[in-house]
Order: sequence, then C-alpha cells, then structure tokens
Amino acid sequence: MKTGKRILCFLLAVVMTCSMGLAGNSMEAKAAKKVSITKYIRCGVGMKYYTSTSVYMPGKNDDIKNIKVYEGKNTTKNLVVKQTSRTKNTYSGAAYGSQATLAMYATKKGTYKIKFDVYKSKTSKRSSHTITVRARGNSSNALETVTIDNKKIYDVNKNSYNNDSYSYYTTAKSGKVKFTLDEGCKITNITVYTYKKNGTSQSKSFKNGKKITFGKYGYGYSSSTGWSKPIWGNTNFAITYTDKNNKGVSNIMNFSIYTK
Repeated sequence: MKTGKRILCFLLAVVMTCSMGLAGNSMEAKAAKKVSITKYIRCGVGMKYYTSTSVYMPGKNDDIKNIKVYEGKNTTKNLVVKQTSRTKNTYSGAAYGSQATLAMYATKKGTYKIKFDVYKSKTSKRSSHTITVRARGNSSNALETVTIDNKKIYDVNKNSYNNDSYSYYTTAKSGKVKFTLDEGCKITNITVYTYKKNGTSQSKSFKNGKKITFGKYGYGYSSSTGWSKPIWGNTNFAITYTDKNNKGVSNIMNFSIYTK
C-alpha cells in the first residue's frame, strides 16, 4: 500500500511539473517580441510644460541608445529629450521585459522627430524607432481653445489664461460652451458632471457649443462625524476624442468651470 501511494505521488509530481512547464512556455509565447511606443505625442513650449512617454522593450537587458532630435532633415536643440528611467519587469508573466521613459520639452514651437535605437546588449541592436512630437503653447493636451458665449476663456498658445489647471472661475450662471481641439483631433462625445445639493454626482450628455446651466454645488458629504461643503459649484466636462495620428485610441480629457 505504501509503495502504491509513493508511485501515485511520483506520478502526480511529474504531471504537475509538466503542467508548469507548459504554462511557462505559454507565458513565453505571449511575451512581446517587438518594442512598443506611442508614435505621436504633444508637449508644451518651455520647461514647465514638459511631458514624457514610455518605451516598452521585450528583453530585460534592453536599453535605449543614440537619441537624436530632428526638425525637418536637420538635427536640432529646440526639443530637449532625456531618458529619465529604465526598469526591469520581474513579474514572470509580464508582457515586456523592461520599460524606459523619455521626458521632453520644447524651447520653440514646431514639429520634431525623436530617433533612437533599442539595444539587446551593449553591442547588439534590436531595432530603430521614431516618435513625432508636436510642440505648441503650454500643454501636452489636445485642447486648443474654450469659449463661453464666444468669449475665449482658454487658449493653449497664450499664458494669460489659467491654463495649468484646465479650469475657469466665473460668476455667470449659464453660457454657451465650445471646445476646439488641436489639428487631427475630433470630439466624439462630451459628458457633463455636476453635483446635487447633497453632494452626489449626476451626469448628462452635452453637445459642443450649446448653452448649459452651470452646476450650483460641488462635491460634499454629511455624516454623524461631520460634513463638507465646497465654496464653488462645479461643472466638469469629460471630453472624449480621437486623434488621427494615433488611430484606434480613444482619449478623454477634462475641463472644469467653477461658479460662485
């Protein structure tokens, strides 16, 4: 009987080992074999308006080399690019072996191309890549302008507006709100979020350029231990859009209007 149990345990161990081996091979088969990047991005002009992008690489020892920036056919210093991180993925089921970050900002408005190589080792190149960067104004966002009753309250190319927080403060109770996006971008949907008097959220669809009554209240709560009531009413626009430069990707950005 003991011999039979030992044989059974041995067979089970073999089956488990084989199963683990098959699972491991399955993970390896799903692992990426190519470098993955976002081929078109935006950034602002000036150090304050920098942005960054990730580079996903198949091998744990992969790294970026030979970073060069072009404006047209010539190299340029008008777009400053620096590799700011590189990490190995230690999780056995990770799709990519390693990841790097490229941070950048422009000193001048324009369209640039970042070219770089990914190396498997110090001497073995895996592949070459190009990222197109559109630098304008003070944002890496696709938002170009916002108007209320035809009055411009936001302009990506002017620093006189409160562009850093994508918000606007007004005493108006309502207005016709219109958003315009950067070239190549198209709005597909806008959802407006406001709050009820008790602080709970409510939403509805919004057609770009139409009149809207701004929210009277902001997020708040009340409980046995205390309460919270913001000074401003909040109307938040969640703008869904597509970008022809990054096909198949749906993006969402937000803009808030605060009212007295």
